Amino acid sequence: IVKEGLKALCTTQRPGLRALLLQVKQNANAAGSGAYASRNGGANGGASGRGSGAGAGAGAGMLDMTTPLSISTGDISFQVSPKINACGRLGEADRALELLLTEEPSRALALADELISENARRQELEQNLVDAAVTQIESDQELISHMKNCSMPIIVVGEDWHLGILGIVANRLVNRYQRTAIV
Repeated sequence: IVKEGLKALCTTQRPGLRALLLQVKQNANAAGSGAYASRNGGANGGASGRGSGAGAGAGAGMLDMTTPLSISTGDISFQVSPKINACGRLGEADRALELLLTEEPSRALALADELISENARRQELEQNLVDAAVTQIESDQELISHMKNCSMPIIVVGEDWHLGILGIVANRLVNRYQRTAIV
């Protein structure tokens, strides 16, 4: 099922999906590092032409609908899905739905840019909350001493913490402290 799904995504004619996939690949190629670059090395880098078309075309409102893409499960899991999910986490899932449904290439490119920006905003909010939670935990000497002697859960509370990312923050704390975290 996954293999066939990836094949379908590589040749999708849905402008929204195509725009997001192209821009994600372009950003990964431009960064030249991280999981994408190490996974694909030079084989599918910018020189191959795969994933091109969103760069020059994005500014001009053009969307390459013909070049087959090279998409991996990692691209979907770690690049595409978080960008679609970010809008819902931050309270405006309608833009992600519009991206998936639009038939207008120029609108698709604009929405893909918005989702990428929204995901960057989500990442920044997440890091700020993780930092605040870690500061709260590590400044509580009583909690630190209890953590050394038992497996009690971590409980942190903050005002104005965005509800859509509390689960992600809890997961980061679980990974860091190896115990249940309630945020």
